[in-house]
Amino acid sequence: MKFFINIDIENFDTDSDEIKKLAEADITNLNEIKKLAEAGLLAGVATDISSQIIKGKANTCYIKEVYQLIKCPMIVKCTSSYYDDMLKEGQELAEINKNIIVAVPSSQDGLRTCKTLTKQKIQTLTSCYSRTQALLVAKTGATYVSIDAQALLSARLEDIYNPIPADNNISGNRISFIEDIIDIYKKLEIKTQILLTSINGFEQVEPAARIGIHAVAISWPMFSNIIPTRFNR
Repeated sequence: MKFFINIDIENFDTDSDEIKKLAEADITNLNEIKKLAEAGLLAGVATDISSQIIKGKANTCYIKEVYQLIKCPMIVKCTSSYYDDMLKEGQELAEINKNIIVAVPSSQDGLRTCKTLTKQKIQTLTSCYSRTQALLVAKTGATYVSIDAQALLSARLEDIYNPIPADNNISGNRISFIEDIIDIYKKLEIKTQILLTSINGFEQVEPAARIGIHAVAISWPMFSNIIPTRFNR
């Protein structure tokens, strides 16, 4: 299973060199993430971008600064909504480095963008909220399809044959939604990998691994709790 670390790059103010300070601070910084990625323990980072302009800079400029610090695969969301705009944005993001994974919405324009970017050998990601939608995502050739764990638990997804679990774990038939997608992908020899996002606790990682989910996106504190550090050894 691959691990992506969630980082909120909007919290970093490059104008005041805060990123560079964080990269030298302590074990919870970008520098530590970079080392673990270089060692093969992390697949990369997942960023959360909500606007075209961040701290007065175009998001591509901002992302480039962060990438230069960590130099590992980064999942970056397109902020545009329409095909032409998303395509241009995705291409600009990919120009930063081939390790940029362009995330697009699972709308009609998003899927079209995903298909075009994939043909251009750009890594892509989009979400799904039904088994059929997972098939559509696969037809685009997306590198990853993301499934939101919290959406799964709150019954926003297609699984209608069971009540919401009382606990915070992915369990019972609720997980069958993901198992069905995994089964479909295996039978059809689909290469798109499944990424589980919005995980609240590491207890959700083990059942995800057992059923064959390819990757998860988790917080740094959650990941650091499973490896020996100066804080927990």
